[in-house]
Amino acid sequence: MIWMTDAIHIPGTGRPLFPDGQPVVRLETVDSATGRRFSDRTEVILFNLRYKGNSKRGDLAHDFRETDPKKMKNPLLRELMQRVKYTEKGEMEMCELTRQIFQDGKTEGLQEGIQKGEIRSSR
Repeated sequence: MIWMTDAIHIPGTGRPLFPDGQPVVRLETVDSATGRRFSDRTEVILFNLRYKGNSKRGDLAHDFRETDPKKMKNPLLRELMQRVKYTEKGEMEMCELTRQIFQDGKTEGLQEGIQKGEIRSSR
């Protein structure tokens, strides 16, 4: 699983999430009570969107931050972004996706509110 983030610190610790500004951190699954590492072959990779190195990873982080497709370095990402931003079909797909995300959030929020209300009323 790959997570892309622009976070700087590990929440609640103030420690840097990406030591020495590195572009990638690999996480291991660890039992917090015993410190035992799990060997479930789960691999979690964090990708630093703030990374600005002169490398393929730096170029990728640049492209994910960039809003103008013409300034993107990766030809595939540039083409996809141009299609989404500058074609009617791409615009319609993004509008539909945005509507769906909004609706999902609304439904999730409503369900959470109902659950909290039920808990309060049972007290």
